[in-house]
Amino acid sequence: MATSMAAALAASIPAPQAAPTPTAPTYEAIPASMSKVIDIEAEIPITSIQLDGMVVSKIIKHSSEAQSSIVHGLLLGLDLDGILEVSNSFPLPHHTNDDDEKLAKNTGRYQASMLRSLKEVRADDSVVGFYQSTTMGAFFRQTMLDTQVIHQERLRHGGVIIVHDVSQTARGNASFRAFRLSKEFIDAYKKRDFSSQSLIIHKLTFSSILEEIPLTVRTNPLLSAFINTISQPHSSPVPDAPLGEPLSALPPTYSSLDLGNGSVTKNLEHVIEALDNYKTEEGNLAYLSRQIAREKARADAFMSKRKEENAARVAQGLAPLPEEDMNRLFKIPPEPSRLESMLLLGQIDAYAKTLEGTASTSLVKMFTFVHVKCSHAGGLRTAKVGVGNWLAAGNSRMRTEEADQALSRRLLRAEAGFNMRSFISLFVALSYAISAMALAHPSVSHRLHARRQCSPRPASSAVAASSVASSSVKVVPSSSIAAAAAVAASPSSSVAAAPSSSVVAAPSSSVAPHSSSSAPTTTQAPSSTKTSTQSSAVPATAVLVGGAATTGSSSGLSFLTGTQTGQGTFYGTGLGACGITNTDTDYIAAVSKLLFDQYPGYSGANPNSNPVCGKQIKANYQGKSVTITVTDRCEACQLTDLDFSPSAFSQLADQSIGRISGMTWDWI
Repeated sequence: MATSMAAALAASIPAPQAAPTPTAPTYEAIPASMSKVIDIEAEIPITSIQLDGMVVSKIIKHSSEAQSSIVHGLLLGLDLDGILEVSNSFPLPHHTNDDDEKLAKNTGRYQASMLRSLKEVRADDSVVGFYQSTTMGAFFRQTMLDTQVIHQERLRHGGVIIVHDVSQTARGNASFRAFRLSKEFIDAYKKRDFSSQSLIIHKLTFSSILEEIPLTVRTNPLLSAFINTISQPHSSPVPDAPLGEPLSALPPTYSSLDLGNGSVTKNLEHVIEALDNYKTEEGNLAYLSRQIAREKARADAFMSKRKEENAARVAQGLAPLPEEDMNRLFKIPPEPSRLESMLLLGQIDAYAKTLEGTASTSLVKMFTFVHVKCSHAGGLRTAKVGVGNWLAAGNSRMRTEEADQALSRRLLRAEAGFNMRSFISLFVALSYAISAMALAHPSVSHRLHARRQCSPRPASSAVAASSVASSSVKVVPSSSIAAAAAVAASPSSSVAAAPSSSVVAAPSSSVAPHSSSSAPTTTQAPSSTKTSTQSSAVPATAVLVGGAATTGSSSGLSFLTGTQTGQGTFYGTGLGACGITNTDTDYIAAVSKLLFDQYPGYSGANPNSNPVCGKQIKANYQGKSVTITVTDRCEACQLTDLDFSPSAFSQLADQSIGRISGMTWDWI
C-alpha cells in the first residue's frame, strides 16, 4: 500500500518525550550546636557590632582620597547571636551637582554588579548597612536619615550606620561610631509629622534620633603581630650608633604635641556657620508661625461673625446661613517641620563637643611642651612629665618604651583633671587667641611663645662653682682689668700678666665694672672674708671669667680668648634679649647666661645696651662653618654653648640631630 510523503516524514520524526520533572530541593538541617546562634527569623536584636580591620582600612582609605566631600559605602556581613560582624565593604560613586541624575540612575546597577561579583567569589554579599564620613563629628543630615529609613525597611534588623570622623583620624585618633534609628523617630517619620506637638508626643530631640551601638574592631593575629613587632625596640647594627643600642623601627617624633591651630580655627568657623544657619531656620519658622496665627485669627473672626449673623437671623425668624468650608475660604498652611532645626542643633552640639575635646587636649599639650622647654631649652630634651628621651647619638635617636608609657599616664591624668564643661567660655576665648596669633604671625612657631614663658632656673652646680670665686681668685689692679677688657675687644691681643695679691673670696656678682674714668676700673663690693695669702713670687696670668679675674691656670676656663669648644642647639627666634627682633632665616645665636650677664662693660640694668650684643662669632663643626651675630641670651646653656637660629644651625648640621657636641668657635 503506497504511503504519502507527509506520512513518511511524520513516521521518521521521533516521538515527543515527556519533560523531566524537576528534582525537589534538599535543605540541609542546621546543626544543633548552631541552632541557637543562627537567627533565621531575625528575632535576636543586635547588641554590638564587630568591625573587621580590613573594613577599617578601606573606610579610612576611601575617606582620605576624597577629603573635600562626604563619602558613602555599603557594609557587608552577617549577624550571629546578637553580634553584627561586618567583614567587608565597598564604596559608592560620589555624586556632584553636575552629574547627579546620571550617576543616580547607575548607582543601583553598580550595587547589583558588585554584590553579584562578591557572590561569585564566595564572599559575604549580605548588606547590613552603610558607612559615611564626616568632619568634626557633625553627621546629622537629612539625606543620611532618608537613606537609613529605606534600609530600615529592607534590611535585617533595620541596618546600621557607621560614621567615620576624618578630622579625628588626621590627628591620630581613628574615630568610628555605629548608630541606628530610634523607634520614636521612625514612627514620626512614617507619619511625616515633625510639628511641635508630634515632637512632644514622641519625646524627640536631636540626641534621641539615633541610638548608638557599641562597636569593636577586630584584627587578625598576623596584623597584630606585625604592629607589635614594629613598635617594639630591637637591636640593629647602625653604623653611627653604639653597638647594642636598642632602636625602634618607628622613628621618634614629637608631632603629637603640635597644637594644630588650623583645626581649631576651622572648628570655630563651623560653629559660627551652624549658629547662623540655625538662626536663619528659626527666623523662617517664626515667620511661618506668624502666618499661621494670622490666618487662624481671620478664620476665627469669620466664624464668630457668622455665628452672630445666624443668631440675629434666628431671632428674626429667618433661616440661618449654611456653614461653609473653612479650608476653602482660608488657606491655613500646615505647621512647619521642626526636623531641620533639630538637625542643626545636633550639628552645633557635635561641633561644640569637638571644640571641647580639642581645647582640652591643646591645654595638656601646651602644659607638656612648656614644661619640657623650660626643663631643657633646646638640644637634649629630658622630659620631667614623661616625654621620651631625645638622645643624640650621631644621626640616630631613641625613644624608650618606659617614657612613652609615662607620657600616656601623665597626659591621661592631666586631661582628666580638666572640667571643660565648666570653662567652655575660657577655651573658646583661648581658641580665638591662638587663631589670631597664628594669623598675625604665620611664620613664627608656637614654640617661640612657649620658650619665652620659661622662667629662669637656678644655676647648676658647675655654673655655680665657676661663678663663685674660690681661693684662687685674686684682686688685681685696675690696669689688669683694663687689659682684660681690651682682650675682649681684640681677641688676638696678648693677655696681661698681673702679680698675685691678697686673696678675696667673694661672689662674682659683687664685683661690678664701673666706668667713672677713661680706663675701666673695678670696685670691690663689701662682704667677703680674707684668707691666707699665697706666694707672690710666681706671677699668674689674669683672665676675665664672667666679670671676675681668675688666674690663668688649667683649672680656670677662658672663653674670651682663643678657640672655645662647646655644644650647639637651635631655637625659634623672635624678640631677643638685645632688643632685636629676628626671624628663623637670620644667622644669629644666643650666648650663655653667664657670658651675657657678666660681659665686661655690662651694668646689668638694660640688656639692650650689653656690649656683647652685635658681636660676631665664627662657629665650626665637622668641616662646616657659619658666622653668626649675638642677639640673645640662653638660660640653660653652659659656659661655651651657643643656641643658634634654625637656619644657622642648618649650616653646621641637620636639625633632626637636635644638638651637636664638639663644636668650636672664635670671636671675630
